[in-house]
Amino acid sequence: MNGKIKITPEAMITFLFCLHCILLFKNNTKYFNLAGSYYLYILMIPLFILSFRNCNKFQIIVGTIILYTLVSFILKGGSQISALLLFWTIMFFFVGYQIRPQLYLYIKDFYCISSIIMSVLLLIQHRHPYTGSDSARYGLFYAKTEFYDVNFTATFLTIPTIIMFIDFYDKNVKYPRLMIGALAINLLSVYLLGSRSGLVIVFGSLFVYALTSRNKKYGLKLVYLIGGALLLTIAVQFLPDGIITRILSKGIIDGKTSTRYISWMYGMEAFRENPVWGNGVYSTVEQINKINYWGTAYTAHNTFISFLAMYGIVGSIPIFIFLAAPVYYAIKNKYELYFLILYLGFMAQMFVIEAGFSEIMLIPLIFFWTYINSSANEIRKKNTFTKKRGCLSWLTIMFVQRRIISLTLY
Repeated sequence: MNGKIKITPEAMITFLFCLHCILLFKNNTKYFNLAGSYYLYILMIPLFILSFRNCNKFQIIVGTIILYTLVSFILKGGSQISALLLFWTIMFFFVGYQIRPQLYLYIKDFYCISSIIMSVLLLIQHRHPYTGSDSARYGLFYAKTEFYDVNFTATFLTIPTIIMFIDFYDKNVKYPRLMIGALAINLLSVYLLGSRSGLVIVFGSLFVYALTSRNKKYGLKLVYLIGGALLLTIAVQFLPDGIITRILSKGIIDGKTSTRYISWMYGMEAFRENPVWGNGVYSTVEQINKINYWGTAYTAHNTFISFLAMYGIVGSIPIFIFLAAPVYYAIKNKYELYFLILYLGFMAQMFVIEAGFSEIMLIPLIFFWTYINSSANEIRKKNTFTKKRGCLSWLTIMFVQRRIISLTLY
């Protein structure tokens, strides 16, 4: 932008999206559902149309998903039709949406800033949403008694945490001390949320990146890995007993059987009710309740199983093709290694939570597709938190945190 802000549809979309990331915790729905901020994305759609280019093959795939959603709703009904259509309409525009590399980098910056804000709020609020076996887990509250699902919160924090570590690891940061502080805050938050999958994916991704990165000699990589493992071991010793038990235990029912596996089983039972065409655009809670398992409100607890239960095999095929597309682009265009590691980690997270059509899934997908639709060569030259853009980002976070924390603490 060279000091001048050009008012274009792309710039407006980027501004709105960055603003939404900063204020995501004000969504005021437990699972970060689109219902909490649908008006913002509806506002974006006319801007998308103004900046729209040519149709591509993945837009045809997303268009097929939209048509199948409508047909499934007409034939079988459903309670999630608005969220489904909004989600896939947004994705339809993003897969064909051309964006300048600099705007992508702003999205990347503010994605990280948003995670830090949420982590700071979590630590300041210092509240435990559960009793019993999960009593030690922390939660991020958006009202006096309402809090965001802890697994969804941890999932949102994982990608920005990995991004910041990779930039720090590759020395692509202007202010390394600030980055160390941000990383410590995010990692502590993931610990305190008690998300085993979040911890595994963060450290698994960093482990793979450290082994495969070309920016360090092999011996130095081992030092990083061994040092990181020792720090993690020491950090775990200072965690509350309840969180240590949850992180290290096999389950939360009797220590042997995981409730997540039970949820997957019920989700697959719902899928088998109508395996070809699906059960319609209902939540998996509603679908499983129809099978009447003791009246317990189970969910599929797995994004991919929820797609199968809702859309069936026929409707899920284009969805799975769409979700595999970033991997295809990463290999075909030889993207930076971190892109592939991040995306595979994100897909792993979707395997252990039912993100479905929430912003926990939408925002990362937008992040990945804006990378795909911008120039990878230009992005390599301008990494996050550098020079003037880095100053802007950190000054923004300091200002926004002071304004927001006073409005959201309960």
